[in-house]
Parts: sequence; C-alpha cells; structure tokens
Amino acid sequence: APSTREFMVNYRVADRDAVLARLRAAGAWVDEKVEDSEFGRFGWAMDPEGNRFELWEPPGMRAR
Repeated sequence: APSTREFMVNYRVADRDAVLARLRAAGAWVDEKVEDSEFGRFGWAMDPEGNRFELWEPPGMRAR
C-alpha cells in the first residue's frame, strides 16, 4: 500500500536521504517511513503511474 500494483521495483542508491529529498521536491509521493538496518538503509516512493519503488542504500555505500 498505497500502490495496487503486484510488483515493486528496487533501486540501489548511494545516498537514500538525498534521493528522497529530490523526489519530494519534485512533487513525488514519498513514504514517510524509512528503515535503517544491518542490511542497509531503505526508503520508498511512487512514480506517477502508481508503481511503488524501493531505494536501497547498502551498508558503507556513502563511503565509496
């Protein structure tokens, strides 16, 4: 939710927070929930067609 699609696209990003901020500034729907875990940092948003997607920042990605 809130997407009704049967799939979700996942993108690997170097800076989850920066990507989410740019999406918000562009008017995209961005989930307020974010997750930080041993597997990395996660965030979610939706494209104009209603496809939800996940942003995944792997552990140590920003250091590269």
